[in-house]
Amino acid sequence: MNNRYKELAGLLAANPKGVIHQFTIPTESGSLAELSGTFLTGDDLNAENADEILLNGIPVLESEDEKLIFREPFYRQERLIIMGAGHVGELLSRLAKITGYYVIVCDDRPEYANKERLTDADEVYCSSFAQCVEWVSPRSTDYVVIVTKDHQCDTDCLTAMLDYEEPLYLGMIGSKARVRIVFNELEQEGYSRERLDRVCNPIGLPIGSKTVEEIAISIMAEVIQYRRKESRGCAYIDRSDHNIADILDLGTIERPCAMVVLLETHGSAPRRAGACMAVFEDGSIMGSTGGGSAEGEMIELAQSLIGTGRYQIYRANFNTRTGIKASMVCGGHIAALVWDVPVDA
Repeated sequence: MNNRYKELAGLLAANPKGVIHQFTIPTESGSLAELSGTFLTGDDLNAENADEILLNGIPVLESEDEKLIFREPFYRQERLIIMGAGHVGELLSRLAKITGYYVIVCDDRPEYANKERLTDADEVYCSSFAQCVEWVSPRSTDYVVIVTKDHQCDTDCLTAMLDYEEPLYLGMIGSKARVRIVFNELEQEGYSRERLDRVCNPIGLPIGSKTVEEIAISIMAEVIQYRRKESRGCAYIDRSDHNIADILDLGTIERPCAMVVLLETHGSAPRRAGACMAVFEDGSIMGSTGGGSAEGEMIELAQSLIGTGRYQIYRANFNTRTGIKASMVCGGHIAALVWDVPVDA
């Protein structure tokens, strides 16, 4: 049983709809030879009745023939497309990066749209906004923010976007009155009023933002709200409690460690199924399962497994704890799989 994340990037590139990783766990603890882990793609999804899990985007833990089966969906990193590389766009690119998005920034000004200035962006395009939209080719799982230098450029971006799949989120800066004028004009040109009315405007959550920094935060907060709440009716959206960017980073680890993934949680546990971390020999970690005393116990268990070639299920029931630890939690329970990752895996 190796570092399951090493091959994930390649699999996601070849399977745009997503893939599922399936753990078969025969006992509460044992050798890695007993622990089965495999990726399900294509016809395998139908054979294992796993396509519904991919459709819903939520990990599932089931018991089959006295074994635990944990199926976890993975999807390509969600893209945040920022049209406009001014002060708001630059700050948004930073916020988007630390919250796990693949960041694309577009602008028609070379002094703004360049990698030297936009160090957190994964891709930067400099051309007319219509050309940038064509290059980016928006898709239904994208998040798009229009914050260009003037109203005409905002309108050009919106018009170009309407010729592609409707993204999960599309927000446009500008006063509500002025944007409504633009919507009316576009409706007269034949664009769907229903779709235009789904464009978020005024952009951002209404937190009373005034400064550029506050405006960027309010926009990012609205994007996150759409990702976590408004996308519930959409198919093939990642609803696991992991950050795919962090997951892909786990695949780059080249030193001894143990991996931890939450199989299920109930009650007030801070993280949900899918949250994961790598634990190293010195106790340092990459990722998190929620912090607190439970994470500390998982780190200790993971350290003890490094180099052993074994796995173990960690369980914690916070409803039955007493003493100081009981005062640090609010009820619920956690189950996590912890396994050794050989250095050559």
